Amino acid sequence: MEYTNYITKLTNEIKKQICVDDDSIRYFPSGYKPLGNEEKQFVRDTNRMYYDLDSDTSLRGDAISINLPQVSPAVCPVIRVMPSLNYDRNTDVDVVVGKIVEELKVYRNEIQNKNWADCRCAGSYERIKDQLILRPLNYYLHAKDLQNAVYEREGDIAIVLYQLVDDGTSSLLTSRITRTEIEVWGKLDDLEDVFHEAMKNTMRLFPAVVFDYSNCETVDFLKTDIASIDDILNPGGNILLSTMRVTNGALSIFYPGVREKLSKLIGETFYAVFMNVNDVMLFSKDKQSLARLYLPLTRTSDKMGEMLSDKLYVSDKRGFHTKK
Repeated sequence: MEYTNYITKLTNEIKKQICVDDDSIRYFPSGYKPLGNEEKQFVRDTNRMYYDLDSDTSLRGDAISINLPQVSPAVCPVIRVMPSLNYDRNTDVDVVVGKIVEELKVYRNEIQNKNWADCRCAGSYERIKDQLILRPLNYYLHAKDLQNAVYEREGDIAIVLYQLVDDGTSSLLTSRITRTEIEVWGKLDDLEDVFHEAMKNTMRLFPAVVFDYSNCETVDFLKTDIASIDDILNPGGNILLSTMRVTNGALSIFYPGVREKLSKLIGETFYAVFMNVNDVMLFSKDKQSLARLYLPLTRTSDKMGEMLSDKLYVSDKRGFHTKK
């Protein structure tokens, strides 16, 4: 069987056996260059998984991705199929599809064992409120995806409500909460309380830290007094704000009490440059020109995360806002 026919038959059998629609299954040819952050994540994870290659620039071999939203309303796992590997091994299409069906059963068992809540059930809010967290996204890059999402705006940054489905050691599995689910919960009029719970969980799971490049010291920011921080950090050094686990560390500047404490450390007025979703570089009032030099770096996505904002932010008596 020719390879193109093998791909067609494999794709059709997957749709037939697992009952996924055309939008849930996609073929990526070898060398595919990803568009957008979700595709980059897929390419990076696939290269790591099958080729021990840490790169999101292009796909090492071809792949079929299968999204399985029907497994649970709270989670959308992705199953990867490497057609060229199976073709080279003369693996029959029925055998490949059989393995996918078995993998789907594993996902379902894991969901039952972990007792992941069904977000679409009335009354489920009390069961999952301890799993709600917040994640930062660039509003303009994700405006289409955020149409039914639950979020607050801070300039060009959206602080988005998610459910933490699985807290892995190296990565997080989260599911974005929709306004439809909030309505089912009966919480549309209590969004402030919902965000308050999510913020508490986020601060508990991802404590804010400050990092000094000059001496490579990391400090648990909110739990350490100013005097001790002053002793550890290098006066006048570049300070990076993140979280203990780095993931979504840029959100920490929106934690209650963080900017107030930073003003005591850096000065009443200070500048913030969001290097990506994970890190915020902080500058004192007299270093505005230096802060602006870092702005072009925010427009490039690196291995640590996606762009969050390419604007210069300032914290002063007016609050926290963009600086023209």
